[in-house]
Amino acid sequence: TIRTYRSCLNVFCRFYKEQLQKPGPYVQRLQETDFVTYIDYLRHDRKLSASSMNRHIAALKSFSKFIFYKRLQRRLLSNNLKTYRIQQQKEPSRLSKQEVRCLLTAVDLNGRNGYRNLAILQLFLQCGLRVGELVRLSRDDITLHKTTGSLKAKDEKGISEREIPLNKSVRKA
Repeated sequence: TIRTYRSCLNVFCRFYKEQLQKPGPYVQRLQETDFVTYIDYLRHDRKLSASSMNRHIAALKSFSKFIFYKRLQRRLLSNNLKTYRIQQQKEPSRLSKQEVRCLLTAVDLNGRNGYRNLAILQLFLQCGLRVGELVRLSRDDITLHKTTGSLKAKDEKGISEREIPLNKSVRKA
């Protein structure tokens, strides 16, 4: 965060000197309009995405709070800075039934690791398991019964885990 905010504030300083052609930037001379003009510049001239804009705005807000609490400014300069709404990413594409069938039939069950490979594919397809979660699985994480089953998938750091129910085809594999 510190590195990112420093980078954003360095861009603001260059903008302040070059685009606004003001000396400094001197903290006491900063105005709310300088921030607003900078945000307009980022949006229209540099055409930054909403998430990048929000990162710059967050840096300016933190900087504004800092200089306000250090009594270098009489008021918060970032009061009127609004963050941008980030558009939802479109839903990821899914495999068609035919593609799933082709994928599953491509496994050679007579091969050395055929059943293991089929089980891996079933976990990916039926449970939405991530590669990292699959790699961290151990036999103790899987509970199988005749009609039910589940597995405990751990995150990258092993801190949190989620329990995933296993359907019939996954249990069989």
